[in-house]
Amino acid sequence: MYLVHVRMRRPAGFPVPGGIGSWVGDADLSGHVEHVTVHTPAHTRVVLGVYVLADRLGEAEEAALSVCRRMLDGRPELAGWALVEGYVPLLAPVYDAFADDGSDRLD
Repeated sequence: MYLVHVRMRRPAGFPVPGGIGSWVGDADLSGHVEHVTVHTPAHTRVVLGVYVLADRLGEAEEAALSVCRRMLDGRPELAGWALVEGYVPLLAPVYDAFADDGSDRLD
């Protein structure tokens, strides 16, 4: 399973619909999406954390982007929204630092 961050831009002044996480699941025709979280780091940005079952990282990213595109196309409530990018956040530097210092803390 991979966590794919899908960044979207929404029109200023438009609230994030409460059902957007379930809408992603509704748009998943392949059954690869396991869970969705919604984050609003800025007034016009939304980041969807899409947990995807896939064999490879690239497949997970493409599946998440495809589902989110389908959601945007199928929901008139999201008119004016734009998909910016989708990627699996790489945490290797954090884990490398953890392994290198010999401690059991990640700070």
